Parts: sequence; C-alpha cells; structure tokens
Amino acid sequence: MEEKKLLHMKFGSFLKFYAFVSFSLGALVGVLGFLISLIGGDVTVNLGATELTGVLAGVVGIVFFPALFYVMGIIGGLIAFLPFKL
Repeated sequence: MEEKKLLHMKFGSFLKFYAFVSFSLGALVGVLGFLISLIGGDVTVNLGATELTGVLAGVVGIVFFPALFYVMGIIGGLIAFLPFKL
C-alpha cells in the first residue's frame, strides 16, 4: 500500500474531501432531526414564508441539511485550503 502525506494533497482533492465530510455531517444532522421528529420532538423548518413542523419537517431536513452542508463545505474548503497548506 502506498503511503501519502496529508500535506501533499492537491486543491481538487482537498475540496472534494472537505465537501464529502460536510455532506456526511449534514446527512447525520438530517437523520437525527428526522428521528427526533418521529418520536414527537419539536422540529421546525422555515422555508421562506412557509413553516413546517413535525414529521414533514424531518423529511425536509433529510433533503436540505446535506445539500446546505455540502455548499457550506465547498465554500469552507475554498477558504481553508491556504491555511492548510501553510
């Protein structure tokens, strides 16, 4: 098995890794929100003027949290690459 050092990671690979980790965290948060909504917890999602509560909010959270975290991961990866290389 070939050993690679983490500091030799290219920009594209770093961005993919950062986005994947962010997407995974978003999926975890979305699933946890859905599970909380299933057991009767107070889950609320605001989509502009529309406010969703309950299980429907949990289902919407499963879709939107990973997508939102993915976009935030790409932006965060763009910002974090230079300090990572230094």
